[in-house]
Amino acid sequence: MLNLENKFNQAWYQGSMWTLVLFPLAWFYQWVLWLRKLCYHTGLFSSEHPQIPVIIVGNISIGGTGKTPVVVALARHLQKKGHHVGILSRGYGGNEEIFPCLVTEKSEAARVGDEPCLLAQSVNAKVVIDPVRIRGARYLKQLGCDLIISDDGLQHYALKRDIEIVVVDGDRGFGNKHLLPVGPLRESISRLKNVDYVLINGNKPLFTPSHLFDLQPLDLFSIDNKHQPGLDWLENRKVHACVGIGNPKRFFKTLKQLGALALEHSFPDHHVFQKDDFPVDDLPIIVTEKDAVKMKQLKLKNCYYLKVSANLPNEFFQQLDFQLKKSQLKKVN
Repeated sequence: MLNLENKFNQAWYQGSMWTLVLFPLAWFYQWVLWLRKLCYHTGLFSSEHPQIPVIIVGNISIGGTGKTPVVVALARHLQKKGHHVGILSRGYGGNEEIFPCLVTEKSEAARVGDEPCLLAQSVNAKVVIDPVRIRGARYLKQLGCDLIISDDGLQHYALKRDIEIVVVDGDRGFGNKHLLPVGPLRESISRLKNVDYVLINGNKPLFTPSHLFDLQPLDLFSIDNKHQPGLDWLENRKVHACVGIGNPKRFFKTLKQLGALALEHSFPDHHVFQKDDFPVDDLPIIVTEKDAVKMKQLKLKNCYYLKVSANLPNEFFQQLDFQLKKSQLKKVN
């Protein structure tokens, strides 16, 4: 699986040409997208609004963009504004069969998925997983939430939304700019013209208008949370960097910027780690916080996770607050 993933990423982001033979599939995919949107637009497919504000945080490409840290930062900001925030997720990678499912700090990633598990541990908010988004949204409203943030779900039109936010990886951009499977795009770049905000993770303004942000390293924690050596501990230290995320290069780059001498080990996104995935020498192992929620049961020694936060610009928050307030005033009137 990893080799296949690498081959596609190389074709999408490094200029390999072999995926061009898949253009008939890309054309079919584009036709299905158009037909599906038409069905929702004409009412042939039903859609519903939960009667509380819904903010979608999604992307138009597959792979990691920094979406989950954005959801955390957004939820914390809106909580400070007095909202009872609920977070909705599909629960990808989990094996839960009963929905909607409330995720708590004690939930297991194997059951509910790594991202919902991380969200529940990072934000004091109701987190619900449900592949049927509108059902999950109704449940969050029943739990007392007055605003919903949907982690992903940009293409799930059955759930009506008030605000759409797209997160873009500024390092990798849009790859070869083709739709799946020829390229990495779930939807064409023109989709960005119809969303409310484009957040670019990095310093490259790939689309206008957009807001730039970065992922800021906060601290280093042992996998059991009993030790906190600090970021300076990484300086000139040889470590194994082991990750199962969409864009591992960003994580490796961050460790090197912190001074670590990182030996790189990458696995597919949402990879379920086993003990034999890791080197057996005595070097420290550094993972992402998302990977850490899946690894605590392994009881690894000398293993740490890097905690990061999305540093979103104040201008974005000001515009978002104004839009939400304006939307609520319209409903009152």
